[in-house]
Amino acid sequence: MLVADLKRRKHRLKMNNLYFGCTTCHIFVDAGYRHAYWTLEDAGVVSRSTPVDVHAVFDADEYWDVDAEWPWLENLLPAVRAFLKAHQNHEIRFGDGDELGLTPMYDGDYRLFDWLMEAGKVYQELPRYYVERMGFNRWDQVVEHNRIGTPPWWWHDDEYRDAAKQKFLSLVTK
Repeated sequence: MLVADLKRRKHRLKMNNLYFGCTTCHIFVDAGYRHAYWTLEDAGVVSRSTPVDVHAVFDADEYWDVDAEWPWLENLLPAVRAFLKAHQNHEIRFGDGDELGLTPMYDGDYRLFDWLMEAGKVYQELPRYYVERMGFNRWDQVVEHNRIGTPPWWWHDDEYRDAAKQKFLSLVTK
């Protein structure tokens, strides 16, 4: 396979699940899946290698103007706008979970537990979410919540659950 074909293939694979992440606050938001890729990255408004120019994103009319046939996007974009406005004086990055540190890349990589998701579904329930959004202050509340609901992916892995518990406990004892 040609190198150009490999690069194109890799690029296509990285189109899904794109985020804006504030590296100052470790808060992130779903950027809008493939819509963000086509209207922001492919259009040259954002790059994965440089901090986001928030004003350029605000000026990207195609990104903000969505059809009513995409209600999930219509519901998401106001949260994205609020996130960008709230963090516009911080360093914001654009990328996928690997690039922002939201996806474990090796055994013992628990960086994802430092983050809080503002809007979106993929990584919503992380330790900071339980403390800062749900108001939990005891681990047994997290256990009960996950017993009666749909637990996040990491809940089923003893090592990750233990790391999440340690992060949770460090947050509630601050």
